[in-house]
Amino acid sequence: MSFESEIEALQNKRKKIQRENIIHDIALILSKYKFVFRRTQIEAFTESLENRQSLNGG
Repeated sequence: MSFESEIEALQNKRKKIQRENIIHDIALILSKYKFVFRRTQIEAFTESLENRQSLNGG
């Protein structure tokens, strides 16, 4: 594995972990307010947030 591909693999792993943490945090916040959503709904919401950030240059 080349240096570049190892760095890319680590970055992808980090993004995946960050995404999991965001999904978990959103689920905790929603449950605090007695909202219960399926994981797929939270994933879709997270994806829309990520898309909005990328459109805004984030």
